[in-house]
Amino acid sequence: MVIPKILTTSLLLMRLTSLKFPCRVCCFCLSVIFSVNSLALGQELNDPEQWTRFRGPNGSGIVSKAEIDPNFSPERIRWQARLAGTGHSSPIVYGNVVFVTSFVEPDQFWVEAFSLDSTKNAEPIWKWSTPATPHPMHRLNQVASSTPATDGERLYCLVPQADALQLVALTVNGDVAWSRDLGRWSAQHGFGVSPIVVDGKVIVMNSQETQNNRPPPGESELIALDAKSGADVWRLPIAAQRACYATPIVHEREDGSRQLLMATTGDGIAAVDLSNGQRLWNVKPLEHRTVGSPILSGGLILANNGSGGGGNYFVTIDLTSDSPREVYRQHQSIGYVPTLICLNGLVFSCTDRGLISCWDLASGESVWNERVSSGFTSSPVSDGKNLFCVDNSGKVFVVSAEREFAKPASFSLGEDSQATPAIADGKIIFRTATQLFCF
Repeated sequence: MVIPKILTTSLLLMRLTSLKFPCRVCCFCLSVIFSVNSLALGQELNDPEQWTRFRGPNGSGIVSKAEIDPNFSPERIRWQARLAGTGHSSPIVYGNVVFVTSFVEPDQFWVEAFSLDSTKNAEPIWKWSTPATPHPMHRLNQVASSTPATDGERLYCLVPQADALQLVALTVNGDVAWSRDLGRWSAQHGFGVSPIVVDGKVIVMNSQETQNNRPPPGESELIALDAKSGADVWRLPIAAQRACYATPIVHEREDGSRQLLMATTGDGIAAVDLSNGQRLWNVKPLEHRTVGSPILSGGLILANNGSGGGGNYFVTIDLTSDSPREVYRQHQSIGYVPTLICLNGLVFSCTDRGLISCWDLASGESVWNERVSSGFTSSPVSDGKNLFCVDNSGKVFVVSAEREFAKPASFSLGEDSQATPAIADGKIIFRTATQLFCF
């Protein structure tokens, strides 16, 4: 609705102009605010090219024909920004605004917004913080590991507390719209689930653990909340076995209906009715924890699972038949944490031990398998031509998405990174532990 947004903008302008900012800062802020609100007024909330969630459009990791220049160098950095704290969460983008979260010891969770059109050393348009109490987690995990999501109206952030999980909805101007306590959350490796927004609902896979965890877990549920108010829409109990971190995706069927697809150890790969939370079907080919998220390609859903000790594999499920069925599984050189990516009839994986692997999507046959690094946590993304893979040391590898392996070009960001890049408006945004880089 136009009127409320205009009122929101007017109130914010009044608040900003009442402050004693230098003129150049005030003008910059006002220009960004106008652009933020114009994008909310003029763009569809479900634009398929918007990078509004973990791994971008429906979790695919791909913005086709983005035409990212693969020749990275320090001279090509459009802008960079020092973040308020540290984190592993990935940046997201809506219109010309980049959102990212971080954590400042001992107990502050930060959200910052940057203009995609910044130059040189960027400063945040706005920043917001809230207390976040640290909780038991894996030594490689971090409090700010959850990637936020947006629908262009609000930004949805999951904030872990020692005794509960908090979901906060912020306006695009950084004000709290609503907040919900989702109850106790517990897992051996700590928190890291990312929300998505679909059909006016915020979806949270609140998977919890019954093994090796302390304190005792709450309820394992797939939760849908109303995006405007935060009220419950539906809750679906899911099996509590190993806490899983895979972000759900949406399957649009030929009849126009939309299903939510999730991948967990206990429930396997399951389809859920978005309107009422009813489980429609599930198959159970997953024996281990799901950290990498499911993806869709060519009528297939692909999901990887594994453990820190190995045994990783991915499965493919055919969604074109009346009864979803497993087509094949692949055990060779599969990543545990990074999500797969499909392009040009091929499946690619970056692995936790530094391999980049390629298989034929239709048959599952290995095409090539090459070691390029000591390890990846970040998931690969693509502009439709190349894969951009960031290893744990912050080194970016540019890999041709082809059947013939070519030695990748590489460029170092100079700092450790576990975050997945974002692609928007012909630009790519990398997040290291404490910085953003836009090329």
